[in-house]
Amino acid sequence: MNYSENANRGAKLLDLAHPGWAKQIDQITLIEQRSKDVATQLFGDYQRAMRLLDQSTAPQKVSNGFAPNTFEQRDAIALAEAWRREIQSRS
Repeated sequence: MNYSENANRGAKLLDLAHPGWAKQIDQITLIEQRSKDVATQLFGDYQRAMRLLDQSTAPQKVSNGFAPNTFEQRDAIALAEAWRREIQSRS
């Protein structure tokens, strides 16, 4: 699984749907509290974010970096790190 590519797709989606999103993300929280992912931080609720971003299926969520491919901690960490790089590239 290439989480960098997935997060990049999701970041591009957010660039269109929510310009300036990267400045609203607390990167420390993103890494330390995986329940506070990018979508949750932006929209306040993960399910609401997925509805607003039209991410209704699990494959869409994984492909666009809004969910890891597995529930393994290492995958969640890898995805959070990929998002951190996307945020930093927009700062």
